[in-house]
Amino acid sequence: MYAGEAAGIVAAEDGLLVHLHRGYGLPKWAFERRPHVIAVTYSGNTEETNSSLDQASELGLPISIVSSGGRATERAGDSGWSTVTVPAGLPPRVAAGFQIGSVLRLLESIAGLPDSRSALEAAAEVVDRQMVDAAPLADDLADALEHHLPVIMGGNGVGAVGAVRWKTQINENSKLPAFAVQIPEANHNDLEGWGGGSPGRLALVALHDVDEHPRVRLRLTKTMADLAGTVITAGNVHARGVGPLARLFSLTVVGDLVSVALAEQRGVDPFPIDRLERFKETL
Repeated sequence: MYAGEAAGIVAAEDGLLVHLHRGYGLPKWAFERRPHVIAVTYSGNTEETNSSLDQASELGLPISIVSSGGRATERAGDSGWSTVTVPAGLPPRVAAGFQIGSVLRLLESIAGLPDSRSALEAAAEVVDRQMVDAAPLADDLADALEHHLPVIMGGNGVGAVGAVRWKTQINENSKLPAFAVQIPEANHNDLEGWGGGSPGRLALVALHDVDEHPRVRLRLTKTMADLAGTVITAGNVHARGVGPLARLFSLTVVGDLVSVALAEQRGVDPFPIDRLERFKETL
């Protein structure tokens, strides 16, 4: 749930705690803490999100919806829940900006988060620049990742969320397996496995952020150096822009471009997600 993760990074800057729940129902602590539930489902029909709405409604919790329509929006209309409607007809991964902006604006009204318009505008400006500036870097990274298993590494906050976005975009656009790992955790387990794998099978990309902990920065550098010769060290990407949202989007654009370049290498259309759609139908 990229929108929730991104909004959580911005909220954390102002001391606001946002918990991201990815499963069915609600976490047990919600029964006592009684949070305001913001349900983000682009289609409005996401099964686990509607399950969370079922329980939130039963508990009488305050609820807000971010969606383009579907069952969640219909329920919101019937129940009087506050709703932000985003443009319909897009692949959900393309609508990330609409969803993030919607969540931030809801947090302003619900929890007193400062006006986010300047942060959103700064992020949009970074996206415009990166679409041009980052294209050569994205092509180089895609060349380095070709025929390898991508592993995207990032530190806490911007880097970690950026890594997850890279992974999911490579999955959906490139139709390839990929992994996202967080530093320092990966230095306690993954590193041992990577060193024992088939030489050249993995390709690592490290995502850096100016606000990452100095020890995380050191660990990222040393991880790439330690594995040189065992895996492909595809490259490093450094976040640009002012503010966490702009820096996150600067990483996101590069990852999106890489995923499309990988799709072009393989001769696949990045837009359809037929396997995911077929799987949902079986449920």
